[in-house]
Amino acid sequence: MSTESSNGTTTPIKAISKRYIPAILYLAERMAASDKDLASKERTVILQLAEAANMKDFRHKKEFSEMDEDKACNTLDIEPARRAALVVLALILKADGQRRPEEHDYFRRVRTKLGADSIKVPVDLEAHKEMATRFFS
Repeated sequence: MSTESSNGTTTPIKAISKRYIPAILYLAERMAASDKDLASKERTVILQLAEAANMKDFRHKKEFSEMDEDKACNTLDIEPARRAALVVLALILKADGQRRPEEHDYFRRVRTKLGADSIKVPVDLEAHKEMATRFFS
């Protein structure tokens, strides 16, 4: 579940179910690679989130290797999971110092597929990372 805090940002009330995390990590990986240049900072953020969820080996899981964008989006069938995905994707965008249009396009495409409400996140990268981590742990 999530709610809006007094400053208007999306705040998790509790961590989302582990069943949603591989789909979110999959979408984060695909968005980070959508510009054909996976920045080390993006990769580090994804690994930190995976560690927070105790899923450091997520890339080696069968469900991850069999996932595609539509399957990942369809897995996120509750609003808190959709909001968590958007918070994480926005974090990956923010972590990339050289954002390209392909990444923004990917974010918009996934947001449309999810049919999720808009989100508000902290401007500060570390505060945003902390928010995303709370969805996972």
